[in-house]
Amino acid sequence: MIGERINPTGKKRMKQALLEGDMEYLVSQAVEQADAGAQILDVNVGLPGIDEAETMRRAVTAISGAVTLPLQIDSSNPEAIEAGLRAAPGKCLINSVNASQASLDAILPLAKKYGVEAEVIYQDAVPPVADYHAAPFKLLEETMAKVYPGYDVCPYIMTGGTDARFYKEVTDNALRFAPLEINHQQHASIHAAAENLSVLALPPAVDFYKQLLESYCTLEEGRRPEAKKPAARRAV
Repeated sequence: MIGERINPTGKKRMKQALLEGDMEYLVSQAVEQADAGAQILDVNVGLPGIDEAETMRRAVTAISGAVTLPLQIDSSNPEAIEAGLRAAPGKCLINSVNASQASLDAILPLAKKYGVEAEVIYQDAVPPVADYHAAPFKLLEETMAKVYPGYDVCPYIMTGGTDARFYKEVTDNALRFAPLEINHQQHASIHAAAENLSVLALPPAVDFYKQLLESYCTLEEGRRPEAKKPAARRAV
């Protein structure tokens, strides 16, 4: 399990700590994740307006003095990555290298130099965006209104929805949607060491999918979203 709370993305308090050089806050987050069962700690200090390499060095030094877990150096900046690797007393991971030649040329030599593993992310073409004027999205809106009255369905682009590409062969409308009511604490725990969800959120979610299937089955033939026939695959 990788703890990913040491990352400024979407975290106002973490951004403040990095801008102020408050390593104690980073250490507190590291200790909390270690106590919650994390096996590896991701360290990402990328933020405009700071010296990322120096901040990474200070962060890794401070965190390594408080916990003994392996660290995952999370940056696309080769200088910041090397600063973290040099400061770490034990073996680390590099997160991550995209499969572009420029990224591979810049970061893989560091992985070899320090004897660490690097996660390589291979990028495919961006899958088509679902049509939110089409029948599938309208069906989702109608179902939402029945199960969760008073809530709106707002489409947005998920830049990290990497599994959506696997559905483009069978449908033009892959809609990622989790019909779960969660509080601020549960939202903040997403992808963290102590990610959690109340069991009270599950029955309404089951009702949502039951209603979605019932509504789909009662749609007129012309309004019913149809799946595409997957292309035939040749055995290799």
